[in-house]
Amino acid sequence: MSEYIEKPHFVCALGAFMTALAIEGVVPILHAGPGCAQKLDGTLGNLNGCQGSGHNNAHLLPSTNIGENEVIFGGNDQLRQTITSALEIYDADLFVVFSGCSSEIVGDDIAEVVSGFSAAAKPVLYVQAAGFKGNNICGHELFWEALIEQYLQDGRRTGQKGAVGAVAGGGVVAGGGVAAGASAGAAAGGAAPLVNVFASLPYQNPFWLGDLEAIGGLLSELGLRPNLIYGPGRGLQALACIPEAELNLLISPWVGLDTVRRLESAFGTPWLHLPVLPMGPSATAAFLRLTADAAGVSAEHAEAVIARHENVYYYYIQRAADELTKTRLLPARVLVAADSLYALALSRFLVNDMGIIPQMLIVTDDVPEEHQGAVESLLRDLDGDFDFPVAFARGSGEVHDLVLAEGFEQRPYLLGSGWERSLATKLNTLLLPVATPLLESMVLNRSYVGYAGALTLLEDLCSPNLGRFQ
Repeated sequence: MSEYIEKPHFVCALGAFMTALAIEGVVPILHAGPGCAQKLDGTLGNLNGCQGSGHNNAHLLPSTNIGENEVIFGGNDQLRQTITSALEIYDADLFVVFSGCSSEIVGDDIAEVVSGFSAAAKPVLYVQAAGFKGNNICGHELFWEALIEQYLQDGRRTGQKGAVGAVAGGGVVAGGGVAAGASAGAAAGGAAPLVNVFASLPYQNPFWLGDLEAIGGLLSELGLRPNLIYGPGRGLQALACIPEAELNLLISPWVGLDTVRRLESAFGTPWLHLPVLPMGPSATAAFLRLTADAAGVSAEHAEAVIARHENVYYYYIQRAADELTKTRLLPARVLVAADSLYALALSRFLVNDMGIIPQMLIVTDDVPEEHQGAVESLLRDLDGDFDFPVAFARGSGEVHDLVLAEGFEQRPYLLGSGWERSLATKLNTLLLPVATPLLESMVLNRSYVGYAGALTLLEDLCSPNLGRFQ
């Protein structure tokens, strides 16, 4: 083997079954070898912010557990029996079969097997997600391709349209309601415009659900009705609403572009691509203005939302200003090693809003070559004239080599994954875990998105330094 990846920050394509798990009521069926689900869930779930358990979690999924017999004689019968049993036993609204390496190498025809369940009480879909096809980000796109073609376009979707809810200011906006403070035009016109939201990759980003709900809250304040799809209280109702949305909002440098293009082709839904996750006052204000303009929300209303949040944000910043400016609580330089979504968002906030110097930015989510140029340009588009290296790495071993070869004159604060703990020790610096795998923290609904999220990030960034002073 000419190349290997030491401690990767992603898993194989079969890990896309975690995206299915993020949609309430969906149960993946694995047509793969024994242990695949548990190993993948270990990286994306249990060892990534303690996300591993829950209803229909990865430890309890139906699986064919194919072995020597199925490899020699084929596993179609075993898959057919497993689907039949799953339909009888599992409390689910939708089943999705994911094929792994062994079943695809021996040529099992999962499409033919699944077609035999077209009249089943619950829909059954299939995704060919063998690990050799790529990583779980590639698998995520394959899952959405199957969901669009086999479910949304096929007319098999179920659920009450217009019943999509979104958290806003601690309450729930549902059934076409408009959040408090929404634009007068939206309120007078009845139901608020429905917007499908595609942002953080479920489970791959340990903060995915908190970030998603924070985005939903901001959109609700604009007077929009966000369809967040993933997380509690959504499920098939949210899926049923996807074709009816007036806008698809993609918040990601590159992940999800294939999905929103497919939705445009299938349903004619326009889409807005915002590559920067809103984190901190500058990026969040830009996000609100761009989204408001695309969705037809008045600029006056958007500015009122921004002003209200900025008043609160800067109140807290002013309260902590003495400690932030007169001590070393706030690091002077940072080194970020994270996926492209978070590397971009963190660097924009820390540099543009907090005045911290970027020492080095490393992107760890295996960005395809055709997107690397655009991602690097976004990373370098910062306020101020900074000269810093940008690199792409697929594993922590490569991150270590890149950083140690750089030979920094000043010690940077490291923002990375749990894999980078040993690197932080070598550099004699602090580590704030912000990327997969998140080995040292539990994440429930924590988020670094928006104004409140940026304050949480500052708390997490500065508190370890405070401990050093005691």
